[in-house]
Amino acid sequence: MNAKKFDVGIMLYSTDFSYRDSKDFAQVALGHVRRLKNLADEPIVVTIDSEDYSQEIGVKHVPLGITFTKYVKHLSFLSKSFTKINQLLKQNKGKSVVLIGRNLLAGSVVSLLGKKHSVPSVVYFHYDWAMWKKYEKQWVDFAVAKMAEKTCIKFADLIIATAPFLKDRLVKRGRKPEEIEVAPNHVNTSDFCKLDKKACRKRLNMPEGEKNLFFAGRLVFQKNIFTLITALSQVQGVKAYIAGTGEL
Repeated sequence: MNAKKFDVGIMLYSTDFSYRDSKDFAQVALGHVRRLKNLADEPIVVTIDSEDYSQEIGVKHVPLGITFTKYVKHLSFLSKSFTKINQLLKQNKGKSVVLIGRNLLAGSVVSLLGKKHSVPSVVYFHYDWAMWKKYEKQWVDFAVAKMAEKTCIKFADLIIATAPFLKDRLVKRGRKPEEIEVAPNHVNTSDFCKLDKKACRKRLNMPEGEKNLFFAGRLVFQKNIFTLITALSQVQGVKAYIAGTGEL
C-alpha cells in the first residue's frame, strides 16, 4: 500500500489511554495519534476508555466506554468497536479511508471491516500475543489471542512488525514478505539530555569502573525482564538498573 493522504483515518486502540493510571502510556498513545494526523485530513481515534487525551492535539475521539471485568471486556470491546467503526465507515462512504489497529485485538476488528467495506487496513504486530498468553496459562486470553492473530494475518492489507523475527514468523504463517513492513520501536532522543557520566555515577553511588546496564520500560510480562536478570546472574562485574512502572 503506497503512502498517501487519506480523507479519513480511523485508529482503534484496545488498551486504555490511561493504562492503569500510567501517564507515560498516555504519551505513547498520543505519539501514535499525532502520526495519524499526518496521514489523514480527518483523524479519528476509537478507544476503550472515555477519558479524552486527544483533544489537546486536535483529533476526534470516540470512546467505547467499556468498564466490564477482564474477560467480558474482550468480547464487549470486539462487539462495540465493530459496531462503532462500521457506523463511521457508512457515514464516510465515498471518501478515502484507512483503518489502523494499534495491536492484534484491535487489528482483528479493523481487518475484518476493511474487507467488508473494501478499505485498506493496517495492523501493528508488536509481539506474538498468543505465545505470551500461552505461557501465562490464561486460557481465555490465549483463545482470544489466537483468534485475533489468525484474523489479522488473513485479512489485514499491511502488517507492521516491530522486529525482523516477527516478520519471519508472519511469512511462515502465510503472509507475503512485501505485505509486511518492519518498523522497530523507537526512542525520541530529543526528550533526553546528555548527562555527565561521572556525575551520574557519583549520584547513584556507582563504583568507578563498574559496568552497568540500564533498562527503562513498562514492567510487564512481555518485556521479558526475567531473561535479563537470569543472564546477569551468570555474568561477573555487571549491575542492572531497572526503571519503570507496571503490574510486575
